[in-house]
Amino acid sequence: MLQTESGTHRLVFLIGSVVIKIPRWLRSKKKGSLRRLFKRVEFRKFLMWIRYDFKFVFQVFIDGFVENWTEWRCWRATRAEFLTPVYFSLGFINIQKRCRGAKITQDEDWEISARILKATEGDVWETNSHTFLSRGNYLRVGDGYKMIDFGDRTKDRMPVTDFIRKWHDELAEILSATY
Repeated sequence: MLQTESGTHRLVFLIGSVVIKIPRWLRSKKKGSLRRLFKRVEFRKFLMWIRYDFKFVFQVFIDGFVENWTEWRCWRATRAEFLTPVYFSLGFINIQKRCRGAKITQDEDWEISARILKATEGDVWETNSHTFLSRGNYLRVGDGYKMIDFGDRTKDRMPVTDFIRKWHDELAEILSATY
């Protein structure tokens, strides 16, 4: 059975035992802006759309592409047990193992975030902290946790892959422990 979810930059299709992630390409800051544009075609509005909405839509697509590619690179480089395996990526498509588990609670999120901040001595702020401190990026699996979203589109001082390499043991302990 096909399920779909959407994030800020990617569409996610859950099909059987795999997850397919593709960059979003139809997103606008103004809901229905394309519909309004075609109802009353005015050249000036069309130029405004090209300048404003198209640039935004293109940037969202590029961000999703980069997140897919960096998720693939991160998995290939680290093979960390707390990351959901990525089978294949070309940037515009990412095929991942489907991780089945429960969404984490707010209390679990606070506990994980506090432990990561303490264990990494605040180094998490040098990377894309959203990846590690966001509840939607984890699932509870058995007595531990798996990261299901670890794509990185930012130009932080420390890419997510490097952060995981540096703090692998600490992250593995935090995400596999029952505390």
